Amino acid sequence: IQQFTWEKCWQMLHSPWFLTRLNPDRAMIFITYLYQQRESTQFKKRIYEIPFLLDQYGHLRKIMDVYFPSRFSTLDWMIVEDRESFVHSKIMDWLADQPAIKTWLRKLGIHERTDITFIEEFLIPQVDRYITPDNSMVTIERLFNLFRNGSLTTRHCCDLCRLKVWTVDRNLVPAYQLYFSSSYLPHLALDQYDLDRRLFLCSSYLEIIEDASIDQWRHFFQSLGVQETVSVIQFTDRYHDELVAAYINIQTSRLPPYAPLFGFK
Repeated sequence: IQQFTWEKCWQMLHSPWFLTRLNPDRAMIFITYLYQQRESTQFKKRIYEIPFLLDQYGHLRKIMDVYFPSRFSTLDWMIVEDRESFVHSKIMDWLADQPAIKTWLRKLGIHERTDITFIEEFLIPQVDRYITPDNSMVTIERLFNLFRNGSLTTRHCCDLCRLKVWTVDRNLVPAYQLYFSSSYLPHLALDQYDLDRRLFLCSSYLEIIEDASIDQWRHFFQSLGVQETVSVIQFTDRYHDELVAAYINIQTSRLPPYAPLFGFK
């Protein structure tokens, strides 16, 4: 007869078989047991080492390796490859009726993956390439709602100015390079003149939220850098350096090839 020691217990908890075999119902029993043992010295020492939270893929995760899902799922943002782990939906439904256990989990350190978390950790780092024809409208809708309720700060908006938005002729162009079309009631409606339609923001955004006013949309896009009238466009040091480098490269490419000069006395 072999003794089932604590070391063997940890080996079992970390075994591939155990980590992938627990269903939601058994996971709830496991969580309840750990909650009941929360004052135990053994568990206090090792609670952060125990994978006991079932994620959306059916794998057990440690507390610091999993999030509570926010009220907007990652599918709403249309992320193609999001490898973050979230507490299983059935576990979340169960926790809704277990406030004491949910509070305990929060105190241990598990927190929600909020929209702001997503913006700061995922969207802003790849702002130049995040927008696609498929996710443009839903992304702007989410950002607009966050802007309207005050969650999107000035700093966030500055970091998002390179986010691509639809133009009047259905091209995706960084917001800071555009002007308002007349639908947004700008101070100067430049699209009434014979100018490149790729310079103007598409009016389709005005239709996606019923109770949003034109002024609200204009203020939102202004915060992303869309121009209301002709003005000097401010560039950051980074873009200044990029423009200078591009200019030098173009001018250098236009120089004639080097040829030796022969002189006569």
